Amino acid sequence: MIRFVKNNEINSQKWNETIENSQFPTVFATFELLNISVAPDSWCALILDDYVAVMPLPSRKKCGFNYIYHPFFVPQLGVFSKKPMSDELICSFFNKVTELYVLGDFVLNVGNLEFSKSFQTISYYQLKLDEQYKILHQNFSKNTKRNIKNAESFQFNLKLENDNIKSIINLFKNNRGDCVEVSFTDEDYRKCIEIADYLNKENLIETYSAYTRNGKLSAGAIFVHDGKRVWFWFSGRDNTNSEGNPMFFLINEFIKRHSNTDITFDFNGSVNPGVARMYKSFGGTPYNIPIVNIYKNRFWKLTSYLRRMFKNKKRRS
Repeated sequence: MIRFVKNNEINSQKWNETIENSQFPTVFATFELLNISVAPDSWCALILDDYVAVMPLPSRKKCGFNYIYHPFFVPQLGVFSKKPMSDELICSFFNKVTELYVLGDFVLNVGNLEFSKSFQTISYYQLKLDEQYKILHQNFSKNTKRNIKNAESFQFNLKLENDNIKSIINLFKNNRGDCVEVSFTDEDYRKCIEIADYLNKENLIETYSAYTRNGKLSAGAIFVHDGKRVWFWFSGRDNTNSEGNPMFFLINEFIKRHSNTDITFDFNGSVNPGVARMYKSFGGTPYNIPIVNIYKNRFWKLTSYLRRMFKNKKRRS
């Protein structure tokens, strides 16, 4: 039986055991990290029997109603199960969600792919690093090889420094964060830093920074080790000081240093076509993740649309 469980009623040890033994074990779905990325009073869960399968439910209130959302800086959530995943199992969880909530937008995980037959999907890109670098490099696009060569000639100073996390996040905030399509609040950035600090304390982070010859931070990338998967989790670039393609330089350096290992490098997903092309240009292969949208009536669709329109208009003014 699937039951709805409040956060303070969850057995954290049993929860983490289910995540660890699922088809898609990920640190981002552990009890401790969910309490940071969402906050304890803002997520509940669906649990099958004695933690045979679990599903975190991050929620907020809109117009007095609770709705399910996908938290920023968490690549994938969804259903996690100790037993083999099936369309029937995932559908039973989803049916329970629709009984409890009238509105929701959230991403499932790679172990829930059976569900993608019924829902929209987003493409993520991944690259297995189990070959020598020269072989991996052969699969880069011509444009990416050219960008890397240009970056190497620019003679960036590469620093691997995990004490630079806040600088990289602020680099994003003060540059791309000003774009209309980016909707992060100050609270979101604070939470991003908190998540990064936790991962750093668990020795799960690698931070690569590219400095110009005059010592200015041009770009930085934060990589998260998640079992045998490493996420390209967060990055920032100085738009006024980004000559030499520093992001291509950083990604290439990571691939080079971790080539010929059993790591799967996950570029993460993006709805931005340009970013997706960049991921593909490094030899990344796409895989699809289901996206669930719950709108129990057309009023919610209209409300959501009008709110986005008003928000964009306000930013342009």
